[in-house]
Amino acid sequence: MDSRIVSVVMRTKKLNSTKLFFENHLGFKIKESSLQHFVIHSKGVRIVFLETETELETELYIEANTINCTRQIDPNGIKLFFKTT
Repeated sequence: MDSRIVSVVMRTKKLNSTKLFFENHLGFKIKESSLQHFVIHSKGVRIVFLETETELETELYIEANTINCTRQIDPNGIKLFFKTT
């Protein structure tokens, strides 16, 4: 099995305005949300927006069978979390 991204987490200070943008400008129907997060589902990938106090941060959650570690950081500073299969 090849590696595949199962979830992308975007941590942002601007959660409410981001949610309104996706709903009102892009037409997404957000079915999963709370005061601190919302989720967009697209082709088997969960895109999760979480409210945070820091600037925008991105995390990728990856399903893989060949990775020996559970966490890495790519050259762009994106945090990668692995679930081995």
